[in-house]
Amino acid sequence: ATTLKGNGDFVDIDVDGQTNLDNVIVAGVSTHNDHIHLIDNKRLRLGTAANGDAVLLHNGSDTILDNQTGNLFFRSASTHLQSLSGDDKIVAEANGVVELY
Repeated sequence: ATTLKGNGDFVDIDVDGQTNLDNVIVAGVSTHNDHIHLIDNKRLRLGTAANGDAVLLHNGSDTILDNQTGNLFFRSASTHLQSLSGDDKIVAEANGVVELY
């Protein structure tokens, strides 16, 4: 069931189950209680550039992260690049030590 409250400028939309909405614009914060699922070949675009300043894409085979502007930073006390099984390939520590496996 879908409940609409308001007079054209909707104050509240309450949807139980599933509904299909096209071209939804949210002004403010969007909170999700579960996963956000994008199907193959759909992009998550971040930023104000027409095609996104940063874009995350899975094309069905590969995952691509495009950074269109500025630098791409990974920040962590210890950074691990791992295989699917969780084995370390590269470990970079904050003190400058880099281990290759």
